[in-house]
Amino acid sequence: LVDVETLGGAARDMALGALAAALSSDSVAKLSFGAGPDVDRLSLLPGFSGGARRVVDLGPGNGAGRGLGAAIRRWCPRLCLDKTQQCSDWTRRPLSPEQVAYAAADAVSLFPLYDALLSAGRAVPERTVLPSPGRGGSAAEPHAAGKGGAVDASADVHALVAATPGCRVVREVDSAGAEVNAMCIVVAGGERLLVLFPRGEQVDLRWLSLVIGRPRKHTRLASRDYCRSAYGAEPGLVPPLPLRDGVRLLAHPKLLQKTLVGSAGIDGWRIVLEPSVLTARAEVEVLPDPALFHATLDDALEHFLTTEKAVTLDSTLQSVARKLRMIGVDAVVAGEVLRTEPTSKNRRRCERTNRVRIEATLIAQNLRDAALGGRVIVVLPNTRRSVAGAHYVLKEDTVADPERCFDELLDVLDLRGEVAEWGSRCGICNGDDWIPLTREEARGAVPDAVLDAVLDEPAFYRCGRCTQIFWPGAKYDDTMATLRGLALNRAHGLS
Repeated sequence: LVDVETLGGAARDMALGALAAALSSDSVAKLSFGAGPDVDRLSLLPGFSGGARRVVDLGPGNGAGRGLGAAIRRWCPRLCLDKTQQCSDWTRRPLSPEQVAYAAADAVSLFPLYDALLSAGRAVPERTVLPSPGRGGSAAEPHAAGKGGAVDASADVHALVAATPGCRVVREVDSAGAEVNAMCIVVAGGERLLVLFPRGEQVDLRWLSLVIGRPRKHTRLASRDYCRSAYGAEPGLVPPLPLRDGVRLLAHPKLLQKTLVGSAGIDGWRIVLEPSVLTARAEVEVLPDPALFHATLDDALEHFLTTEKAVTLDSTLQSVARKLRMIGVDAVVAGEVLRTEPTSKNRRRCERTNRVRIEATLIAQNLRDAALGGRVIVVLPNTRRSVAGAHYVLKEDTVADPERCFDELLDVLDLRGEVAEWGSRCGICNGDDWIPLTREEARGAVPDAVLDAVLDEPAFYRCGRCTQIFWPGAKYDDTMATLRGLALNRAHGLS
């Protein structure tokens, strides 16, 4: 892999001469995928006016598919070709290790694709690829006309800069800034996204699909042609602000309040955005931190054990959640909300566990938020297909018994050895803001018999979220003894 942009003098001339000789040779066949635009670009360099001979073009129209990634998935399903770097900034030097690996993998993948097409009886004939007529010009000035099949973004870029305070186009960046990649993402139905990420960080399309609430299969990187027509720039040269109307702009949280440096849409030119540019644009959507998203259950469980212990459970597992809360686990139930302020007619229904209810319309959103927030998700066997993100599926033979579910989760979440450190959250609503009350402060809110029996001060605790009042007593002690006994017995191998 040779990056001619980094070469100079005799080394550059030697590399370009060797490439020109190989392309024009009748003794060497060349595999390509969509050779036309590449030949157009090369034709602008000295020695490339004759095009390329004996080209086996596996691109669109020749049986492989519309894009290289799609072709590999169809004909070589065992291979994995990550196309994330396609929309990264290719004007920046040196290229990142991820970009180098992407460029090499793109080229090497043509060999198994060619073999697969031959095995399927889809032989692709050799041909000569000549430059398109009328190509020419210089890339030295930002006003140069489009060439080599490339779109000319200069007019749009200059209009953008003129209309955006704190935005400028430069040859050399004169100040430190955060390098940004602008990636063009297409969602089924025609929605266009421009996603800004720090250079070197990849966008996980599973995570992005979760953020926007769309299935992964409906979210993809824009093709080269669609990037040109719908975004107004070449892939890898897309500026970090939209050049077209109707593009949804989403930004990584690390990029806020920073000077950003990205492609200006024109080879050799950079665009600089002062920190005020993104914050002043009301349409910018700040993405959640992608570092919190876990692609696998193992990653989610490791995060659970090393940070605040947080789980989100299926809406039918309220009884299990209450047990986890009582041993200090942050256990959210999907769809669970507080009931409205009780009236004289429904006051009894809003006491104790009836202070909360399940709002079915919130279940899916709560599960998405849990995945994006790094929480361990626990679901029933019959719901796992509808849950995005890493999640644990309870065993079939335990789901009907809350105590057995609790016991199973103690093992999965590795909680048995932490009995001595257990605290308690509100078993009803998961709140952890406790307000101590004296006996006099609790008078009228608890039965008189309880006031007479509980003598310690503070004797009562009110949950700051659902306002339920708790106090020490036989019922609480028995419940905690059962839960701790279950964990300790199993931890010591007892039945």
